[in-house]
Amino acid sequence: MIVDWAATAMLVVFVVAFVAKARSAQAFDDFAPSLSQFGIGSITAQRFTAAAVLGLEAVASVGLLLAHHPLVRFALPIALLAVFSAGVALGARAGRLSACHCFGTSTTLPTRPHLALNGSLAALGCAAVLAGGAAGSTGESVLGIGLGIITGVLFVGSADLYTALSTAGTAPGRGAVSEKVG
Repeated sequence: MIVDWAATAMLVVFVVAFVAKARSAQAFDDFAPSLSQFGIGSITAQRFTAAAVLGLEAVASVGLLLAHHPLVRFALPIALLAVFSAGVALGARAGRLSACHCFGTSTTLPTRPHLALNGSLAALGCAAVLAGGAAGSTGESVLGIGLGIITGVLFVGSADLYTALSTAGTAPGRGAVSEKVG
C-alpha cells in the first residue's frame, strides 16, 4: 500500500508541477526568473535551468508510472525534492526568496512549511523504497492510490490552503477569519 501511496502522491505533485510550468509560454516565463532565488543570475541560465527542471519532472513522472524496482522508481523524485529543498533553504538564508510559480500563480508559502512538505513527501518516497516492491492485495493498492491522490492534491494546494487558513497579516475587513461574511 505504501508504494502505491507514495508513487501516486509524487506523480500528482510532479505532473501538476510540470503542467503548471509548461502550460503556456507565460507560465514558463513566470517560473524561469524565480530561479534567481537559488542564485541563478543570468536570464539565459534561468531559462536553461527551468527547461532542465521541466525535463527532470517529466522523467520523474514517467519513472513513477513505469518503473517497477522501488529504487529506480523513487530515486529521481526524492533527489529532486532534496535539491529543491536545499535551494529553498539556501535562498531563504540569503534573503532572496520569491514566489516559485511551481504550481501556478499562488505559490507563496513560508520557508518552514515548504521544507516540511518537501521533506515529508521525500520521506514517504524513502519509506516506499524501504518497503520494496512487494505487491499487496487489490484492495491495498486501491487504498494506496486513493491516499496518494488525496495527499498529492493537498501538497499541490498547500500554498492556497495556507493562505486560506492563515490569519497572519490580515486586517479587519480584509479576509480575517473572525470577520462575518455577507
